[in-house]
Amino acid sequence: MKLVASAASAIVMWSTRHRPTVFAAWLVLLAGSIGVALLGVGQLGNDFGVPGSDSDRAVEMARHIDPHLSGTNAIVVLHTDTPISSGPSRAAAGDVVANIRDIEEVSAVSDPFARNRVSQDGTTALIDVLYRSPVEKLSHDDVDTLRAATSPAAALGMTVEFGGQLITENASRGSVWVELIGVAFALVVLTLTLGSGSAALVCISVAGIGVGTGLALVTVLSAATPIPTTALTLAAMVGLGVSVDYALLLVARLRDEAGRGSEADNDSSPVLTTSRTAGGSILVAGITVVVAMAGLLLAGIPAISAMAYACALTVATGVLAALTLLPAVMTVPRLAHVVDVGPGPHGERAHRTRSRWRAWCTRVTARPWWWLGAALVVVGICAAPIANLQLGQLDASVDPTSHTQRRAYDLIAEKFTAGANDPLLVVAATEGAAVEPGHVVKQLAADPDVARVDVIGADARGIVLSVAPHPSARSPETVVLIDRVRRMDVSGRPMHVGGASAAYVDFTKKIESRLPIVVLTTIGLSFLVLLCAFGAPVVAVKSALLNGLSIAASLGVVVAVFQFVVGWPIPSFMPLLMFALVFGLSMDYEIFILSRVREAYLRDDAADNRRSIIDGVAASAQVIAPAAMIMILVFAGFAMDSDGNIRIMGFGLAVAVLIDATLMRLILIPASMSLMGRANWWPRTGCVYRRQQVGK
Repeated sequence: MKLVASAASAIVMWSTRHRPTVFAAWLVLLAGSIGVALLGVGQLGNDFGVPGSDSDRAVEMARHIDPHLSGTNAIVVLHTDTPISSGPSRAAAGDVVANIRDIEEVSAVSDPFARNRVSQDGTTALIDVLYRSPVEKLSHDDVDTLRAATSPAAALGMTVEFGGQLITENASRGSVWVELIGVAFALVVLTLTLGSGSAALVCISVAGIGVGTGLALVTVLSAATPIPTTALTLAAMVGLGVSVDYALLLVARLRDEAGRGSEADNDSSPVLTTSRTAGGSILVAGITVVVAMAGLLLAGIPAISAMAYACALTVATGVLAALTLLPAVMTVPRLAHVVDVGPGPHGERAHRTRSRWRAWCTRVTARPWWWLGAALVVVGICAAPIANLQLGQLDASVDPTSHTQRRAYDLIAEKFTAGANDPLLVVAATEGAAVEPGHVVKQLAADPDVARVDVIGADARGIVLSVAPHPSARSPETVVLIDRVRRMDVSGRPMHVGGASAAYVDFTKKIESRLPIVVLTTIGLSFLVLLCAFGAPVVAVKSALLNGLSIAASLGVVVAVFQFVVGWPIPSFMPLLMFALVFGLSMDYEIFILSRVREAYLRDDAADNRRSIIDGVAASAQVIAPAAMIMILVFAGFAMDSDGNIRIMGFGLAVAVLIDATLMRLILIPASMSLMGRANWWPRTGCVYRRQQVGK
């Protein structure tokens, strides 16, 4: 910890002495990264494919058989209350097909009447559209062009809805106002905590600059590696939460030190002490979050790695802003009164708050076995639903009905089958063998879960088919169907299954196989970070165990709410991401508390372990409690996003922070540390060591 504290102190003190340089550097970094990001050099798209998987091979084989099949698909749904196959409705549908065929980017469009893509009651027709370019090369303009091409049907009063990859990838997800509501509530909490709206605004602004820079850099990074659109939202959510926490920790500690009677200028002891203590904690916490994100790289999945890059980069810029920009702002003489870091009425309020937390910690440490047992029972109840965890994928059926892809999904599911929304891409490799496409169609159509089979490409190398299942893409029956089709053979060769549903099945299997490796590696690396920071293996092991319990409890609540109540499967990447993110965020609070407990322990010549726990937890709790509330509010804002994946993640992180900041940090930590006594800091537990450390 001494080395990290020295590094943080050097960064903070340099920033306070070179304020113009710091301000100029951040202006250039922010403006430059945003400028490059606006050039649109990156690639954003939710590709959850797994290189080398069967679904990947299916797509590659289909591309070789027919290059048109490598593009992006869209589905136009035409619906009317009268039969659509005759009269003006049929003529309008024909005009729509002709208009779409004239779009430059379109490589193929199907006539619903020629391909029998009309519902049994004759009221709904599907037009399949195939684009030449991959989805990341298309934009909202292409959606608008497709929508304009359907004007003949709309003018006749027909219902026109849109689905497929083009629409879902370019759909508007959520509203910025929803997230801003969470930020606004966070600003209120900051104001109440710091007793100054100006100081709160400074914290939010610095955090926003750090996160904004990080997101712009992530967009620039997408020029080198494709970044999922979900990753940007996830990075914004995590980056904003931790950045505000870091800013609050630094300002609160500086005010605490200044309240001892010193002035807060760039050479004062409050700034120096704050840089060594809070600055060191922020640096260790940030490193731990980045290490947790680095563990995701072991999953070996490009989309997961991209999410790790995005979150790690945004957290890193948040740490950099907290250690450079914020100290520079706080020590500008003309702005000192704005941040209000000197002694004042907030000192009395902080003293009262600390007294209440001391009383709480005194009760917990007085009966540690009782509190430890009660907290573990609650954690066990919260974690129990994990036993029934069902991994899967979300589709357009979870989107709001205000979205056209949701209305298209409902119409297709009602008039055709739910599986027709996400047909499977099946490739039967023939390699010159005399195999009739009709034979393959008959073989697939005989499966009870297959609703429709269409041949969409064929040559001497193989046959490409579109297979529409009866069940939806997120149904367990579809997963079983994919495995069953892959076990079929044509002339002694297996069939390969691609498409969004099959890719997600392979994605899930890959995650399940890599999850133990990622978990063990992340825990091991975090253990090493804590061991290097505090030199106490007992504390490091305890922290890893408590963080594991926190993750299990929060994931259990997510399963109970979304799987049991709402009826959604849990997206397969969610446990992996939640583990890494929650582990990293939990370590933030763990480090904040342990740092203050260790400081109190080093100052205490009487070797009173309980008193150091009470002092340390009380001192950190008055910051952790509002910091946790801020994170919860920020994550809750994202939990209202219309994207189901972001909604689950936002809810899960909000619950995780709530559990971590209450059961873990305010009950299990003081109770367990009280029971372990001086063994917490083994092997360096003696008074001589404490006096040596205080003297340094």
